[in-house]
Amino acid sequence: MGELSPIHTGVLRRDLHGETVGIIHTTPILSCDYCNAIVNTTEPILYEAIRIANLPTLETHLDPPKGWMLDAARCRDCTISHLSPTTIGYEEALVLLRVTDVDGILSTDASTLKVVHLSPSNDGYVPPQVGTHILAASGDVGAARWLRMCARIDHVNTASIESPIVMKQLSAMINRSTDVPPGINI
Repeated sequence: MGELSPIHTGVLRRDLHGETVGIIHTTPILSCDYCNAIVNTTEPILYEAIRIANLPTLETHLDPPKGWMLDAARCRDCTISHLSPTTIGYEEALVLLRVTDVDGILSTDASTLKVVHLSPSNDGYVPPQVGTHILAASGDVGAARWLRMCARIDHVNTASIESPIVMKQLSAMINRSTDVPPGINI
């Protein structure tokens, strides 16, 4: 695991503090990005955070934020202790932080942020071949990470009903990829 210096931890806290993660209707609702279960907002929440470090094509076509951003919330059932597989070009951090209700908006409170695991941008596998048009349409620059791709593949492989088009698209992305982590099957 990579280690963060106090300066880098401070940057992570600064970039993630106050990020909007949900809107309160009658009760605070925040969903897990992996299984859609409701996440308990009264306890620290496990998040994957990313920073684009060296992805020239993505940076040219999408103009992603320059600092750290939250990428995926995890519920208790989807908890992990380390990031794997990681993706070259992304700094990835697994962090615990709290969220607060500010005028009906759920926002992050990174003042007590704890880094659980860190992956530097030169660690892992070459990103999967996800078209920039797909990332642009979704606005989701984290979708080109292997950890997220693996979760999508797991969903496709376990779903009782899945669109053949989605399966074909995922298969094509993996087949075009030059550096596929072991165990990826669709």
